[in-house]
Amino acid sequence: MTDELQRALAGEEGRSWIVSLARETAFVPMARPILARLGYVIVPIEEWRDDPKLLSHRPKMALVEERLLGELPDDRDFTDLPLVMLTGRGGVTIEDPRIVGGIPAPAGLHELYRVLQQALEPTPRSCLRVGTAISAKLRQKDQEWEASVRSLSENGCLIRSDVPLAMETPMEIAFELPRLGRVVTQAEPTYQLLPDTGLVFQRTTPGHRRSIQIYVENHLY
Repeated sequence: MTDELQRALAGEEGRSWIVSLARETAFVPMARPILARLGYVIVPIEEWRDDPKLLSHRPKMALVEERLLGELPDDRDFTDLPLVMLTGRGGVTIEDPRIVGGIPAPAGLHELYRVLQQALEPTPRSCLRVGTAISAKLRQKDQEWEASVRSLSENGCLIRSDVPLAMETPMEIAFELPRLGRVVTQAEPTYQLLPDTGLVFQRTTPGHRRSIQIYVENHLY
């Protein structure tokens, strides 16, 4: 049994139990251990069947490689379980009322997180977020000033600024990610968690978006 499963069974982690019928290579490295720390414990089906401690926890979902769907047990633990297919590039090609989503394999951390949030949470979040203390520059028209990024996700950040930020007023934000380079993108203030303001990023380039994803992943280890 992995360290993640042992900690989850010991009550050290959040517990949304998810059974997996998929090869090891159907997930990107570290995706499952990080998701376990975030409360989504993915258990290979063979481990689930062999361990009485695991069998006492009813799974909330199954992750299944599309070509292995026929091997999913047909007992009552699985007949009404929501399924997420790990697919090829063409997406889900099987019709089954239990299927709630599909992710191209190998399934990445961000993609898994989005689908699990949408399928299992009453108030889902679309992106992973980490706390930070990164210096940033905000620019609006001819004005530029210093601020601090307090938390960061692919879609936005929580910013602390001595200059009041008007809601729904576009601006530019720039900040440096260690070893990943400078990120510059448009943003718009959309909510407040005083003394901070939430910015939603807009028109972020694919390269800068990927840099943010890597930064977030690195700080979840």
